[in-house]
Amino acid sequence: MTTLRAGIEGVIYIRMTVLPSGEVSNPEVVRRSLIEMPSDAVTAEMRATAISDLEAAATQAFRTVRFEAGTRADTVTVARRFVIQ
Repeated sequence: MTTLRAGIEGVIYIRMTVLPSGEVSNPEVVRRSLIEMPSDAVTAEMRATAISDLEAAATQAFRTVRFEAGTRADTVTVARRFVIQ
């Protein structure tokens, strides 16, 4: 099941620590605001799997993000909107 087939879109909020080097540490989904398109072919279990996959992909994507180097670590929350067409 793909998120596309589950018909899910919205915003995911990810909290992460940005290290002094600019690397991201410990990204985690702290909130989500999703719109699920109704579909008789998609079960609740399929939706749950699609949401879990989407959250895993979002946290993995932020592990590769690099910010400008700073002097101290800081925790930030980033909202990321997604639309699957």
